[in-house]
Amino acid sequence: MDTQTALRTRRTVHAFKRDPVPVDVVRRAIDAAVMAPNHKLTEPWRFTLLGRAARAPLADLAVRVRAERFGYEPEPDIVERIHGKILDPPFALVVTRIPCDDPLRDAEDRSAVACALQNLFLSLHAEGVGSKWSTGAVVRDERFFDAVGVDPEGGSIEGVVWIGYASGEPKPPARSPRSAVYEERLDA
Repeated sequence: MDTQTALRTRRTVHAFKRDPVPVDVVRRAIDAAVMAPNHKLTEPWRFTLLGRAARAPLADLAVRVRAERFGYEPEPDIVERIHGKILDPPFALVVTRIPCDDPLRDAEDRSAVACALQNLFLSLHAEGVGSKWSTGAVVRDERFFDAVGVDPEGGSIEGVVWIGYASGEPKPPARSPRSAVYEERLDA
């Protein structure tokens, strides 16, 4: 798949099949991610790949976070849906960033992580694998680190990337026309 096609056809996947994805596909995507530009070659990103069994505590935490948010235990069908959302994709990639005391470099490093994730998404897409970057309530919960077995001293959570084959065809999001977000000031 050429770059322009990949850029224009990649979509966020919200529902995943349980079909296995070869781990080498994910490893190649991580190799592509770390090729992202990063000022002073800080390589601020860290990745932890989780299979289904490693995510079981995360699924349980997601149910607790929802119960705490709404003040009551969710119905069994809601618990099943939450567990499916977290356990159906073959992989979850926990993305952390090494923080920096210098605000400018910290901002640059955060941007570098976003660039790395775009590389990751495009690499996966080129191999027919879907992804979703999540920063939801469970990811922001202070218990998240324990649930996924990641050392909280290792950095800040930038999110979780769910990885798997799409269940159905992801719909393209509405986009502004170029004229709404682009201006030219070319020399005549």
